[in-house]
Amino acid sequence: YMKLKLNQIRDPFRQLICEYSLDGCADLNVQLKMIVGELRLADPNGVIKSNSNGWHSPDGFHMQDLPAVKKLNQLFYSSIGNYIQQYDKKFDLTHFNIKLMSWANLNNLGGGNITHLHPNSLISGTYYVKVPAQNVPKIRFYNTSGIQYLKNISDLGRSFAQGAFSFTPKEGDLILFPSNIFHSVDTNQNDEERVSIAFNAYLEKK
Repeated sequence: YMKLKLNQIRDPFRQLICEYSLDGCADLNVQLKMIVGELRLADPNGVIKSNSNGWHSPDGFHMQDLPAVKKLNQLFYSSIGNYIQQYDKKFDLTHFNIKLMSWANLNNLGGGNITHLHPNSLISGTYYVKVPAQNVPKIRFYNTSGIQYLKNISDLGRSFAQGAFSFTPKEGDLILFPSNIFHSVDTNQNDEERVSIAFNAYLEKK
């Protein structure tokens, strides 16, 4: 008689979103907020990327020779190594240099970020320096694999597939994701500002 046997389960298109939090971050966040504020005073217009009515610093935040920035860079490097390990526990990162590029985002009332992705990168992330006390603007990630063409998604629930995922950050949170995931940031509807430091990273063989 016939018997069906499961040989292997594969997940070739997985894309991980990893959420981290930094304990004891208060002093670091105060210093980072001051640095971002000084950068904005020096360059009030900033640059236009995905930001909508918000301020986006020029690239190169990580290159500042400041203790707080160096601490943040180490946090980024550590989290990138951990993130890669979630994909492949055996991956040897010692054969690569991590190439990092970062910038600051400051969204006051009415500021947000339109849907975008980060080309020419591997891993992207955002560290949250300051968030409003209430109605925190979420970062939203979108599944662009064609999920809208599948039937029964509402019946099968989130365990089968999700069309979107949102994350509500707290101060000291860090979120990492593949650079090719489309994402956006909700418009800030508070008088309190939302301050974050974002990065792109890729690996370069030594």
